[in-house]
Amino acid sequence: MSVIPQIKWALDRAHPERVRSFQRVFQALVLSNDVHAPLWVSDLDTADPIYQAVDRFGDIGNAVSHPWWSNEATIRRPAGLRATAWVRDGRALLVLANLGEAELRGRVEVDRRALGVPGARRVRDLERPDAKPVSIEEEGFAVKVPARDLSILALE
Repeated sequence: MSVIPQIKWALDRAHPERVRSFQRVFQALVLSNDVHAPLWVSDLDTADPIYQAVDRFGDIGNAVSHPWWSNEATIRRPAGLRATAWVRDGRALLVLANLGEAELRGRVEVDRRALGVPGARRVRDLERPDAKPVSIEEEGFAVKVPARDLSILALE
């Protein structure tokens, strides 16, 4: 079987946690406005927290999408971190995906006006609903995304 080199590491049966980590990142990258996005075919233990986090934001079906490959001027982030945003009603769902083998730490800076969320003042971790929101200071905020994982945030 031929395997894309970038994902070959996820197929190592001696490390099943790699498969789950890869699935989370893959799901974040395919999550889109397309109702046919293949989230539903994944392992439910992996997909459930993602669905729950997105549900905390609300419907993204009519949101404006800002995909990672075309938003670097609007969402500045550490090298190696992919950021996709869905904007609706003055709020943004922001998914940060780290495909690398090391944790990424740094600062994400958002041009809130260009993104369509000029009134956003805080960042909320949608996977940890009890966590205290973080203020957006000087157009940005600090992030820490584990290796081969993602972070699902709301800009409000």
